[in-house]
Amino acid sequence: MFIELSDGRSLTVPQTLSASGIRYANADESFIFWSKGITAFTEENGQQTYTNCLDASSLSQDLYPLYTSMEWNDPEAETTTIGTTTLFGVSVTSLPKTDIMDPGSVFVPFERYYADKLAALGWEIDPSLAAGGHTGSQTGYRKGSEVILTRSAITYHTTPENAPSECPCDVSVSAFSAHDPSL
Repeated sequence: MFIELSDGRSLTVPQTLSASGIRYANADESFIFWSKGITAFTEENGQQTYTNCLDASSLSQDLYPLYTSMEWNDPEAETTTIGTTTLFGVSVTSLPKTDIMDPGSVFVPFERYYADKLAALGWEIDPSLAAGGHTGSQTGYRKGSEVILTRSAITYHTTPENAPSECPCDVSVSAFSAHDPSL
């Protein structure tokens, strides 16, 4: 397996025996990469050097196909905290739609697409994961211990002092998926 670390090192290690998960190690086992589900860790000379590693390609399959009215960046590992729970997951963010006069024309159809799609696949809205305000919103879904968040973000071009934000604005949307370790 080819592994690229955030410190710039890269190496190829073969798969080795494991009682749980998938384990890769060099010949003298001074470097071990161990994964289970979408998370992994590395161990170097008996010390964990990277923890909560994520496979950025493991965005929940229930999010595919991605909403087609947006152009999408590649999925990336993301950590987000909601209340006292930290979720280690994967997110994908759209390229922004620019100079929009009605932000709802972008995020309402996106939210509707995922509300219908996820409900049909057995996901339930979890109000404890919701957030919202004039610069964006988040809707949370659960299915067992899995979590999906759909989000919108609004960037206003001007924000007058002592007045509401005004359009035109840029709007981007994103989707995040993770396993909730507290369940």
